[in-house]
Amino acid sequence: MSEIAQAAVAWIQMADFAQAEGAGKAALVGAGLSALPYVQERSATARFSVVADVELPYPMLPVDFPVEVALTTATGDLVSPRGGGAMRLAKIARVEQPQIPAGVGGEGRAVMRGRTRIIMDFGQGIPLPPGEVFQWRLMLDGDASRIWTWPFLVLGPRASGSGAVLG
Repeated sequence: MSEIAQAAVAWIQMADFAQAEGAGKAALVGAGLSALPYVQERSATARFSVVADVELPYPMLPVDFPVEVALTTATGDLVSPRGGGAMRLAKIARVEQPQIPAGVGGEGRAVMRGRTRIIMDFGQGIPLPPGEVFQWRLMLDGDASRIWTWPFLVLGPRASGSGAVLG
């Protein structure tokens, strides 16, 4: 296992919407999605965002390392919607040492972590078939022995006439 993957505190999840904000913060609305509606008119899912966070301990920083976020089937095969290219983002991430407030000594530095964040927004959704399970996979430093995943279901189109009956 790579030193980066072993030391990382990482997560990946889906939200209705996400955006980066100042001071290293992110705003997530509707975080924790595990099912996406299928929009029949677009033959795609509803809009959503994927957010991946990776934190590393202060003594390792600064550091550059490869990060990959990929859409896979439930069994781990890469997904290529509508026969296009695989839904995969690979990049070199850089994690810098965080700014340490004046007066913080060795013990304080030991708990400080640097962070990198990836936010991907799919405003038009993705053309995925309803009724199937997929997952977003986060891999660090090319190390497939320790990955993070977020599984989700694409809900099927609602049959006409279904819904609540009042009265």
